[in-house]
Amino acid sequence: MLAAMATPNRPDERRRPPDARREPAAPDLGAIIQRAKSELEQMIDMNPQIMLLIGPERRVLRANRALLELLGKRTFADVLGQSIDMLFDCGDPRFFARLLTRREGVAIGEILVSLPTRDAHTLRFSVVAGHDASAPAVVIVEDVTEEKQRDEDLRRAHRKEAIRELAGALMHTVNQHLTVINVRARLLTMAVEKGTATPEELKTGMADISDMTMKIADTLNRAGQPRDFETIRYMTGTEILNLSAEGAPAAPAE
Repeated sequence: MLAAMATPNRPDERRRPPDARREPAAPDLGAIIQRAKSELEQMIDMNPQIMLLIGPERRVLRANRALLELLGKRTFADVLGQSIDMLFDCGDPRFFARLLTRREGVAIGEILVSLPTRDAHTLRFSVVAGHDASAPAVVIVEDVTEEKQRDEDLRRAHRKEAIRELAGALMHTVNQHLTVINVRARLLTMAVEKGTATPEELKTGMADISDMTMKIADTLNRAGQPRDFETIRYMTGTEILNLSAEGAPAAPAE
């Protein structure tokens, strides 16, 4: 009776060894790659930045509408399958070859490009590629013309300000020495005309004039090789270069 009430073993438990475990299914690598590719293409399509997917022979496999707007193209058929070298007229036949040769990480290059719908613009190309040379590379294009123009305007303003401060310093310093020379020469002339000038006074006066002349020469030399770009107040609202500042030689202006 007790034997009849015992719970029988399940069939699978009788057949399966106690330590046996079911092996997990191997991942479908092809499906993973296809899903990643689809996500990448979707990112390119939806991104407001200019993006391209470049394949073998530097040909465009995928692009977004921002690229069409930049190049003045009407349909994707005008760019897909085209070489990136043909789409961007940069005047350097090796520019994209050098940029796309690098693998792993990000390669960045800037170059002046002639666009069909506007004047030449400076474009920055950022290439994101994997270690496999046969894998497509993503190219992000950015128009940095205005950024470069702002930088150039800023450098030009700095150069203009430096020239103005240097000219002000020269006018101030040289004028002081010239004033002393002029006054000393007039005093000597008056003494000679009155007959009161002694040879010793003439010798002293000429030495003073010679000394002031050498100071002018020294000022011009220091102006050509300033020790620092320190300025001093000259008059209300005006700063001039301090030609007597000590310190390390100033770096050359860009």
